[in-house]
Amino acid sequence: MFERWTRNAKEVLKSADTIARRFGVEYIDTTHLLLAFLEITKDMEVWKLFWEEFDVDPNRFHHIMENQPRKKTRCSKKKNLGLTPMVKRITEGVTPDTTTHVTLNDLFLKILGEKNCCVTILFNQLGINQGGAKLILRKIN
Repeated sequence: MFERWTRNAKEVLKSADTIARRFGVEYIDTTHLLLAFLEITKDMEVWKLFWEEFDVDPNRFHHIMENQPRKKTRCSKKKNLGLTPMVKRITEGVTPDTTTHVTLNDLFLKILGEKNCCVTILFNQLGINQGGAKLILRKIN
């Protein structure tokens, strides 16, 4: 399924797995995807321009999400973590927009397209929606 994903897009999933394990859960959720996405893109110029366009500090956003209260649990030892239904829908439904491979842009836009998703709700409160994000990404790419 992931053979048509770029290295960076695959790295988001790998990092999300690490983050979920650190949180002590046995599934990857959209919060883990977003935290991984922020970590992977933090030094990429395109994404710096994207966040500037929306006047959002991704480091602050990352800090807030990373420090949400959660139960004290141990790191998961499961070999393969599961995906929540929403993350499964995102990873199975993401399609390339302008290339033959799924990119970070495609993954981010797919996350923003989810309804009733805590990540999407947070972004919408910051004035970032799927349509606006798509326009900005096309402009800066």
